[in-house]
Amino acid sequence: MHVIGSFIALFFMAALLGGCSLDVTLRSSIMAQLDSGSELPPYVPAGIFPIQKEKFNFGQPLDIGFTSSGELVVGTYNNIEAGIQKFDMGTGKRTLKFGPLGTMNDSQISGARRVHVDSSDNIWVMDANPSIRIFSPSGTLIRKIGSQGTGPTQFSGALDFVLDKNGTVYVADTWNHRIQVYANDGTHLRSIGLGQGAGDGQMNQPYSVDVDQNLNVYVVDHLNHRIQKFDSSGNFVSKFGSHGTGPGQFQSAMRIRISTSGDIFVPDSIQGILKFDSTGAYQTTWLGVAPGHAAFDSPMNITLAPDGKIYVVDLIDMMEYRLEVLDATGAWQETLTNYSDAEKFFTAPTSLWIDKDDNIFVADSYDGTKDQRIVKFDKLGNHIINIGSLGTGPGQFTKCDGVATDSEGHIYGVDSGGNKINKYSADGTYLTSIGSLGSGDGQLNLPMAIFVDKNDVIYVADQANSRIQKFSSAGTYLGQFGNSGSPVLTQPQGLYVDEAGTAYVIDIGVSKVFVFDSSGNYLRNFSVPTNTPHIYVDKSGKIYITELVGSFIEVYSNAGVLQSKLGGKGWVPGKFYYPWGIGADSHGNLFISDLFTRQIQRISPTGIPL
Repeated sequence: MHVIGSFIALFFMAALLGGCSLDVTLRSSIMAQLDSGSELPPYVPAGIFPIQKEKFNFGQPLDIGFTSSGELVVGTYNNIEAGIQKFDMGTGKRTLKFGPLGTMNDSQISGARRVHVDSSDNIWVMDANPSIRIFSPSGTLIRKIGSQGTGPTQFSGALDFVLDKNGTVYVADTWNHRIQVYANDGTHLRSIGLGQGAGDGQMNQPYSVDVDQNLNVYVVDHLNHRIQKFDSSGNFVSKFGSHGTGPGQFQSAMRIRISTSGDIFVPDSIQGILKFDSTGAYQTTWLGVAPGHAAFDSPMNITLAPDGKIYVVDLIDMMEYRLEVLDATGAWQETLTNYSDAEKFFTAPTSLWIDKDDNIFVADSYDGTKDQRIVKFDKLGNHIINIGSLGTGPGQFTKCDGVATDSEGHIYGVDSGGNKINKYSADGTYLTSIGSLGSGDGQLNLPMAIFVDKNDVIYVADQANSRIQKFSSAGTYLGQFGNSGSPVLTQPQGLYVDEAGTAYVIDIGVSKVFVFDSSGNYLRNFSVPTNTPHIYVDKSGKIYITELVGSFIEVYSNAGVLQSKLGGKGWVPGKFYYPWGIGADSHGNLFISDLFTRQIQRISPTGIPL
């Protein structure tokens, strides 16, 4: 398992435990356009690239189930259009969606933590709201069970539920440290557990529950690092497991599922899938070895399918969940995703730049441990070349956070971790670097964005030095602004310079855009949302800003008045999932780098997907 597994598991559990409060640390910014014209270009580039598929486009799966006809039912997290989706397993195409993101009514779903399909093909959903919602096979709400609280019909942080063979409902009421038992119609029958603690029958954050064919109840007692077994009346029977890394021990047990033959499967987000026999005796651990990746990263959930296959939700990082398919022996079969590893050009597309020929350059960077490079595409979205790599050598990046080109085709890449700007020839050959760590003239401390104006003057957002610096294309220091007078910049992040030399700077320290004239004199400012990494200004002076949490492109007048919002959170064309970089081609069409979907999307200035 990866060493970052425990951190990823905590992030995943934060999502499960109610609420996406992902506080993204803004790291990069750059955008540009070279011309503005008609909304529809004379060519037809790919609207979304480097790939665009429909197969199994479910985004972030938290749990799955299967209908009697074999359709895949997927519960997703933070999907603005549909918390529940059905797919034809033969084609991978979606056949039904329902449960848009929200909390205004019981037909909306804020986060489908658990999905179960009953014998009538009704779909049971444990929502983060919290409650269990029961929907018809067509997605019509039938009823719900539970609400937030500590009473006998309430839950707090409930993470899992299961229906036994008689239709009785068992709920892992996590923060209330108990198992709630209901009749199928929602009538409360009893609670299992002797309160919070580590004694037999006590629980400390029960994460999951399952029931075997003999109606014995098994509970993942998460913080006690064990599985507890109770009889059908709720009496303690036995326990197995302990904290550790040895055979049969747990580091972070997440779920439990029991096969009809009595085999017990426990995903541990750090160690893999642990398998026990019906007595609780440890048998083996599955690591999930598959082509392209050596093992599970953080297995969070497991479903035992009717055909004997085993489906595992594996959290790869904050942006990616894989749905891995294993056979009954634990051997890898396939990965159900919208696209394969080989097709994923990006670790995380952040800033972007579009040159005079409408070639698109994308900084591929996120956490400083994976790909650190510039990726070039032509105007049709065809991949041309990769420039740079992770490292500290000449032309390498510790953290690639920005990209731009000059009139001669030279390519500039911001190395925020190395406190320098790498310069390359048009074919990607490394030429030299500009800057070094420090606070003096020409030195840099956490450079986060770059812009090259029509005169080939290079502007750099020198974030930790709270200033914008200017260089010639040869790397000669030309001057600085934003760090003297009043007001002054605090954390400059996004940067754009228009044809007149007016500079627009996003300051994430105070959530404002500061505007400076061509001499660096302060003109005005206006407020923007807190998570806004990038800015682009069209020829009419209209200002476009990427906003992460709501996944909007916010459109402002040049005076800073909000006029409209484009996009919003979603996995379909015209929607975004953490839009980061922004730029425009010579026809005025916008290009957005989308962090979570790992794609570049092209839209019109009014938000129409192209």
